[in-house]
Amino acid sequence: MSEFYDKRKFLMKIFDIHDALTQNWNIACKKFCSDCCTDHVLMTGLEGSLILEYLKSHNQLKLLNRILTIPSNKRFHPKTTINQEAYLATNDKPVPEPEDAPIHICPFLIENQCEIYPVRPMICRSMVSSTICKQTGQAAMSSFQMSVATLFFQYIEMLDIGGCYGNYLSVLEMLTTSPETQSLQLVLTKSSLLKNQRIYQVMMPPEYQKKLIPIMEAIQNIFSEHS
Repeated sequence: MSEFYDKRKFLMKIFDIHDALTQNWNIACKKFCSDCCTDHVLMTGLEGSLILEYLKSHNQLKLLNRILTIPSNKRFHPKTTINQEAYLATNDKPVPEPEDAPIHICPFLIENQCEIYPVRPMICRSMVSSTICKQTGQAAMSSFQMSVATLFFQYIEMLDIGGCYGNYLSVLEMLTTSPETQSLQLVLTKSSLLKNQRIYQVMMPPEYQKKLIPIMEAIQNIFSEHS
């Protein structure tokens, strides 16, 4: 657990870099805006560990009961991790599409507020829009903002190398379920999770290199502390 604890500190530093960066962006996202708060959220086991630590310290572990309201076979599951996808794309290999899954409201959303907001996963932090989603039916993200998000996804995955990646509900379920409990739900949960990989190629479009390289270097400085 001490290794997880140390990594969580570095993860929070990476979150801080991202949050400071987005403060200067013109986004329409405000408190009580929750149109994008669904169960189609992916994260690493490290991010899940941070959420569990937060729930425990705030006496909110009962919120984990909400995970079971969406069974594993009804969840959105990826076919690759971000770094696996980067490897395949760089080598001109087909990237498998995730299977369609119904969209549910995030179980951690109560009265349009996120109960785990301070420790929300990177995918939630990076989901921003320059327009009100309810007006257009979708978020308006620039290609640069998506490139920034991908950069953070890649490094967070590498920080948790050897850990798991997948639907956030499945990750939390795996982290809180005893390995000895061989229920069908646990079997389905484990089978849907992927292993985090190292960065093979940083996905950095040439037109954004000047802006992305300083961000990448700031993240790499955190990795230098970790090593």
